[in-house]
Amino acid sequence: MCLDTPFSRISEQFKEIAFSIAKENTEHKSRVYNGLSLNGKQGVSTFLLNTLTALPGMAKNKIFVDLNVWSPVSRDLFPEDTLGLWDVLEGRCDLQDAIITDSDFPFHILPFGSWPGTDKSIFQEIGMAPMIESLRCDYDYILLDSSPLWLSTDARFLTHISDVTILVVESGSVVEKELARAVHTLDRLEVKAISVVLNRVSFQRGRYYREAMDNYYRQVKTSFQGTG
Repeated sequence: MCLDTPFSRISEQFKEIAFSIAKENTEHKSRVYNGLSLNGKQGVSTFLLNTLTALPGMAKNKIFVDLNVWSPVSRDLFPEDTLGLWDVLEGRCDLQDAIITDSDFPFHILPFGSWPGTDKSIFQEIGMAPMIESLRCDYDYILLDSSPLWLSTDARFLTHISDVTILVVESGSVVEKELARAVHTLDRLEVKAISVVLNRVSFQRGRYYREAMDNYYRQVKTSFQGTG
């Protein structure tokens, strides 16, 4: 969206989100942002790709890291045999060899790689955390595309080692109890900072559905009251 229609209303919203992330980076030195949903299929990958496009800085200072074992978007962007983080963990290549620096996107990409699909978790893999820490040295913005919170332990692991957790909630698909449960789970993980994004809100004659917006803002405010 931000590449094809950079001056659209939606692109402007991504620029506002990017401005908030840039401010967080400047004020708190936050570099690693873990994007996740509760149950999947809520547009996390698309949200992160657009946000990275809208973020300031050169391509070499921003990277998208595909860590969603349930639905790795990099499988749709690159050939099946493309090297990635899994190949780094398995010792088949170095980290720098797996990072894609030349693509249609204005940032670098670390694909998922040739994961065999034998299980649904990578959090126990030796070298996962050091790999993220290594990226901190080279990039100002590191956006992780994580597995859904309720479907994989990976999301909780990545949230723990990230600076900011971005919870993407699809409009009309999540109720207050689910948000409250998510907050309780993230609170137990002692996350450093939480941001909530209401995604896929419908438009009507150039305006949001006011009733839906008011309802979800009330849910988010109630569920995240008292959370750091």
